[in-house]
Amino acid sequence: MFTDDADFVVLYIDMGAEGEVQLSLPRAYLEDRADQQSGLRHGSLLLRVMVGNFLPVSRAQALRLSASRQGNDAQTAFITMLISDFPDISERLETLSMTATPNDVGLVPLVGTTPAPRTSFAALHPDQSPHAFIECMTLETTPRPTCTHQLRTSGVDVVLDYSTDLLPIWADVQARVERFLGCAEAG
Repeated sequence: MFTDDADFVVLYIDMGAEGEVQLSLPRAYLEDRADQQSGLRHGSLLLRVMVGNFLPVSRAQALRLSASRQGNDAQTAFITMLISDFPDISERLETLSMTATPNDVGLVPLVGTTPAPRTSFAALHPDQSPHAFIECMTLETTPRPTCTHQLRTSGVDVVLDYSTDLLPIWADVQARVERFLGCAEAG
């Protein structure tokens, strides 16, 4: 949707000590009228997108997908993306040192960092430094467990929420978010 003829809205996200980050988003991604005005400053921004094609998802669509128990595979799944300033993400990324081996989906399980019934993982750069955290609920506590995926990209902190069924494709989800925000930042 980042085409030359798209109707873009220019927003500024307050990233605290790092300053403001300018994002240019196609209007279709901004459901609320208040968000559709260029030049406004925001403390945070909430978006919902389909995983397969990264098209916007409205609140009503999200409710229908959730209610019908669809949305657990990569083609019909959606993610919720919160863009804001989360100081604890940078602190966690800086203080964690990793020596463990990644699991079969490329994540390092973190032991003792999150109280049960959650499981925690770190995603690592090739130099073994962490670049994302993922915490997932288990089936023991909720019938529809989700994962919360935290990362920093394009000058902003991002928290993603998606079904635990998508955990095996976490790297693809993250790459799509990074590409999307890279386009929005460059826009």
